[in-house]
Order: sequence, then structure tokens, then C-alpha cells
Amino acid sequence: MVYEFINDMGFCYPVDFIGITQAFNDEHPRDDFGWNNNHGGKNQPIYSARNGIVIAVEKQEYGGNVIFIKHYNGYCTSYGHLEKVMVKKGEKVGFHQQIGTMGNTGKDKKTGKKLPYHLDFGLYKGDKVIYKGKCYVDPIKYLCVFKCQKVANGTKNKYKLYYTKLAENIPDEPLLIRDKANTKGKVVGKIYNGNEVTSYGKTLTGWNIVDNTAKYYCYNKWLKDRT
Repeated sequence: MVYEFINDMGFCYPVDFIGITQAFNDEHPRDDFGWNNNHGGKNQPIYSARNGIVIAVEKQEYGGNVIFIKHYNGYCTSYGHLEKVMVKKGEKVGFHQQIGTMGNTGKDKKTGKKLPYHLDFGLYKGDKVIYKGKCYVDPIKYLCVFKCQKVANGTKNKYKLYYTKLAENIPDEPLLIRDKANTKGKVVGKIYNGNEVTSYGKTLTGWNIVDNTAKYYCYNKWLKDRT
């Protein structure tokens, strides 16, 4: 049985400065995030909103440099107008891993002119590259703000945002593999967000057996069955 190590906090915002310049609507089924000189500037880092796998990296006429990531919870995310792309198709990415930088690649569909610097961020149900349609959902309803992220005053006052109470910062700690099915067991390995591990069953105390020969264990709170 194959498992995925995940966090249970949904999606994080793909930018550390959260300033919504254009919200989700029928004609524009994505959110646009702008920039601020005091928080990263035009070329601020763009992050994966959740761990997953890159299913496409495209250079589009209007979308510019776009990354599509499939996540293991039935959703995909898209990141458009990037200046720099730091991942490639088929690459696994972690939660809040930098995948590029904000840019203004592509052009406006109506005027054909260059766009202002921003991130075009989409979230939709499915596991393939989709450009538009009813499968797209409003990202704001699925994203969580972490305390290490800055929210623009205009965005904070205009939109209903969700704030996670589960972590002070973006989690990056691994799940520990131990030689006993308890927290006193010796640490013999680590699993990071997005990694896979084979389970050979569970103990009565809620630990997964991840090595049937050596009898190594990890606690199953953060594991999601993908089979």
C-alpha cells in the first residue's frame, strides 16, 4: 500500500505578499496577485500551493510562462506570467517550494500589450492540463494564510480570507521513521512532503509499519492513502 506524506492545511498562498489585483469571476476564473516594493518587489518568489507533480510547463502567447501542478487531493494549480521557471515537467514539488518568480510574460488578450507584473493563479478539479471551464474554483475559498505571509490592507478589508492556526510558519519538518512504534524509538529515516512510502500494515496504536523486515515505523496522522 503506497502512502503520501501530506500536511492537512489545504493550500497555502503561492506568494508571501498577498495582494489580490483581480478576483475570480466567470470571465477570469483565476485570481491575480500583485506585488509590493517592501515585500519582494516585482520578481518575488512564486511557490507551489501544495505538494504535487509538475504536469506541464508552457510558453503561451497570452499566459506567458505557465506552470501546471497536479496535487494528490484531486486538484491542479496553474501559475501564469512567470518571469523565471525553476521546475520542469515530471518534477515532484513540495509544499511552499519555490517554482519560479513573478513576471509579466505574455500579453493582454484585448490590447495585445505587455501586462503589469503579477501572478495569474488558478485552481481546478482534475488531474490534467485544463485552461478554462466549470472545473475551476475560486482559490480564495481553498487557500490559507500563514503568519509568515503579509496581506495587503486592501485585500484584507475586501475579501474573506482563511488563516491557519496549525503552524506559525510554512511547515517543512519531515515525518520521522523510528525503530519502535512510539516517539521514544530511534530515528532511522525521514519522509518529506511529497515523498512516498510503502506501508505493511498498522499497529493498534496508530503507527504504520514502513519496513516489514527491519520493523520500522512512522506515525500515520500525516499519511494519506493514494491506492
